[in-house]
Amino acid sequence: MKISLNWLADYIDVAPIRADLKGVFEKLTLRGIEVENVSSLAKGFEKVIVASLDAREKHPNSDRLSVCRVNTGSEALQIVCGAQNMKAGDKVALSMIGAELPNGLKIQKGKIRDVESFGMLCSEQELGLADESEGILILPQNAPVGKPLAEFLGRDDVVIELNITPNRGDALSHIGVARELASILGQKVKLPKASVNEIGGNTSEKVRVALQNPTDRPHLCIQYHARYVEGVKIGPSPEWLQKRLQAIGLRPINNVVDVTNFVLMEWGQPLHAFDYSQIKGSHIQTRVAKENEVLPLLDGTTVTLHPEDLVIADQERAIALAGVMGGGNSEVTETTTALLLEAAQFLPSTVRKSARRHQKHSDSSHRFERQVDARAVTLAMERATQLIVELAGGRALKGVVSQYSPLGEQLVKDQLKTISVSVPAFNQFSGLELTKAQVHECLNQLGFTAKASGDVLVVQVPSYRPDVETQEDVYEEVLRVWGYDKVPVRVPRLDFMPEATSVHESKSKALEKLKLAFVEQGFSEAVNFAFTSKTSNEEWGGPEKGLAVSLQNPLNEDLTTLKTSLLGGLLDNLLSAVRHQQKDTRLFEVRPVYFRDEKAETGVREEWRVAALASGRSYSHALAARDRVVDFYDFKGVLEVAVENLGVRGLRFMPVDSAKPDARLHPAQTVQVALGKGPCGVLGRLHPLLESKLKLREPLYWF
Repeated sequence: MKISLNWLADYIDVAPIRADLKGVFEKLTLRGIEVENVSSLAKGFEKVIVASLDAREKHPNSDRLSVCRVNTGSEALQIVCGAQNMKAGDKVALSMIGAELPNGLKIQKGKIRDVESFGMLCSEQELGLADESEGILILPQNAPVGKPLAEFLGRDDVVIELNITPNRGDALSHIGVARELASILGQKVKLPKASVNEIGGNTSEKVRVALQNPTDRPHLCIQYHARYVEGVKIGPSPEWLQKRLQAIGLRPINNVVDVTNFVLMEWGQPLHAFDYSQIKGSHIQTRVAKENEVLPLLDGTTVTLHPEDLVIADQERAIALAGVMGGGNSEVTETTTALLLEAAQFLPSTVRKSARRHQKHSDSSHRFERQVDARAVTLAMERATQLIVELAGGRALKGVVSQYSPLGEQLVKDQLKTISVSVPAFNQFSGLELTKAQVHECLNQLGFTAKASGDVLVVQVPSYRPDVETQEDVYEEVLRVWGYDKVPVRVPRLDFMPEATSVHESKSKALEKLKLAFVEQGFSEAVNFAFTSKTSNEEWGGPEKGLAVSLQNPLNEDLTTLKTSLLGGLLDNLLSAVRHQQKDTRLFEVRPVYFRDEKAETGVREEWRVAALASGRSYSHALAARDRVVDFYDFKGVLEVAVENLGVRGLRFMPVDSAKPDARLHPAQTVQVALGKGPCGVLGRLHPLLESKLKLREPLYWF
């Protein structure tokens, strides 16, 4: 998340921040909002100013060069320049002697073909404003001579990159960050006020809205609002708006789209503008997608929708993937004259699944996934409507068409959530000794209100903090303001001893003994993910691979299936070690594997497994003459020692079933391992064909 300091100045006094950037941002990081990077957009522009080109003459010793007389406002300088796109009277960008441009070029006094030059006229490429440029940068005629170029171009700004944790969706906006900084600086936030100048006629005469939430998922769309604006003229945004967006890395598109992006970054509320003429039947509905329904998106791609996707639709087809991206079949273009402006709130999990399913993560989905302020949805819409009317010449009809789910009614119209907090309980929890007034002040700085009742504070949670749900959440807010560094280090008092659960205790001890047995024999423990790729599971999963469990929401394409065997992970570890020149490798892993099982309560059966592998020297080389490669009997002995260490008897080895060969195993160097009533595992050498495929130079044994 990028934040512009100039933009923040609309809501708070940033002078204290400019005076102590490092100190203020360290405090912000200690509050839990990590400042990853601070950069100045003016870097490389320190000695670059606006100048006037008073005269241009031909260079006496070159046909391609010109000798220019440039006015800085305080003096006239002679500059030799090779560009051909300027003329007397132009306003230009002048790099003074001593400047170091963004591309690393240092400007010095010099002679070019025996003519002295006292600076350089800059191109957009040299200033880092464009990848290519054919000549020098020609500035508008209203550019004040002598003014620093960074200030004129709006680059006298500091951009802060923040790492926002998933629970702090409110901090994904300039107003949200302004609230945090205001609490640090002891200020109050000046929120922008929106006043829409409405004309005759009602939005309800132009559009109808319906929430078609399924009965089993009644809150897919929590609230939906629509406004009708006519008479807009699509064109470039004014300079101030373009500079705001460019400062944080967004590309200006047109005045309407830029307004929705501006409000998104201001309030953290995604908005979308539809071309009203492309909406069939003037009827908007939120519904789940139809089987194999197709939707063209704004990024030029087309997706085949899933029945669990929520879409915005007109009477004929889907026109947006709800919360993720608008449709290309209703986008605002140069010919658009009337808009339907949308502001909504969707169920976070639905947006997250759709974005991941179609690999369409967007600024909008990023915020909807983390919850938006339910009571700021219409505020953001009014702010955007006001700006569209001002910047695109539109006329807004009266009123807003709104629909709420039962949850939406509760979030917007009911009383704000309250949480009762005991000050003594907080002090016991934190180890601090704060008074009720101190706790109240900490909460008040963050916008929480509280009423006292004895030692208890009844805390009202602002709507922009939906992540605060429990007493412990309120404790965290107090500690963030008071300072984690002020929490004393104390050994916790143990008031009682927990009752030992014999089964769990014995299992834990057995696992420790088992691991110790391997470590004593020179093995290292591997800790791998419980999931793997479908391909890896089919290759190394063994006879039970057909019972593999697939993940509904995998992290990526390589982690889609729960493991049915530990071998694949250990082999990856071994190959990594070999690539790092560690050819003598002994590894083991103890963890569960998983299988589909209709009899299990969850439909998934969990089984604990132990696996190990070894390759390279046998480690029985006390004498150099005894040094050799590990063999079947060495590895068989490893298992025997491990079982003996557990105090388990009855270990035996049986021939493998020739009718059911395991393609992973050497047919002549493999045995079944048996304990108790029958087989419980397998031990042997990897099949030579697989050893060759993996380019292993020594035999690999595993169980």
